[in-house]
Amino acid sequence: MSRKGTLIVAMAFSSMLMAAAAQAESCRENILGGQDCTYDDGTRSWSRSNILGGFDTTYSDGRTSSSRSNILGGLDTRYSDGTSASSRSNILGGQDTDYTGGSPRRPKSPK
Repeated sequence: MSRKGTLIVAMAFSSMLMAAAAQAESCRENILGGQDCTYDDGTRSWSRSNILGGFDTTYSDGRTSSSRSNILGGLDTRYSDGTSASSRSNILGGQDTDYTGGSPRRPKSPK
């Protein structure tokens, strides 16, 4: 898969993890190899690619996450609130995700 294809799959996965209930309304690529996203609840995120084949992400609610690619075609992600997730490619072209420490909390909307 091309770098751009990997970025799109990884950012879609990151968006799903970051906002269990919030949906990304818009994302755009940035000069850091990541994306800047805005969610339907007003939350925002900024990511940059890292040397592990994943992304380092900062969320407007103060949380951070760091991911790395895994041998299953997905990402292993750790969040600053103690949650983590691991994904793998499935035969439908999507991702199957397992969460540890509970599913990621919905980010608080900025006031």
